[in-house]
Amino acid sequence: MDCGDGDLARKCVGDLEKAFPKSIRVSRLRGMLLEMQGKFELAEEKYSILLERDPQNYRVMKRMCGLAKSRGNVPAAISACIAYLKVNAVDKEAWEELADLYLSQGMCKQAAYCMEEILLLDPFVGASHRKYADILYTLGGNENLATALKYYSSAIKFSNGKDLRAMYGVCLCYANLASSKAFVKKAEDDELHRLSVDLILKTYQARNTNGKYEIVKAVLS
Repeated sequence: MDCGDGDLARKCVGDLEKAFPKSIRVSRLRGMLLEMQGKFELAEEKYSILLERDPQNYRVMKRMCGLAKSRGNVPAAISACIAYLKVNAVDKEAWEELADLYLSQGMCKQAAYCMEEILLLDPFVGASHRKYADILYTLGGNENLATALKYYSSAIKFSNGKDLRAMYGVCLCYANLASSKAFVKKAEDDELHRLSVDLILKTYQARNTNGKYEIVKAVLS
């Protein structure tokens, strides 16, 4: 199936069904084959029957999530993903998928919760820190912006100073916070902003950017 050879996949699944007629694993492969053939309703029926036999089968539950997404039914995909994560809460990829599904629906608070779970499972991935910061920045408000600033900072740290997007995130958060009378700036915030600006300018200066360096310098000044 991974190679796209439908004929061979059909033969293999058929042989497995003859050898193991009661196997849930083989039945799941039949469902995946139906998905490959575009027979989504039949695949859903197959998975539903399997879940009746084994309600906690997380592999089948995960297929239900993927199936709903393939059919463009995002609410159903979200529900299926939540059900799956109740059984297998340490699946980082599933949390990432759920976060993306929420973001596709503009549900940023729910997506932020998913990112918090991801950071608990794997706290050393800079891209996850940046994505969480992006969501917090989108939510807005001084508290979220201040937290986003910290996560943009850690994203820069984990990238060894190469995450340009996180640097811009620092500048945006800093600018918004600086314009708020209710926010009290700290010395470390000023330093982080200065370092981010310096790193951005050095990045553009080191590249042949056809005059973009001067434009960026003027914008950040």
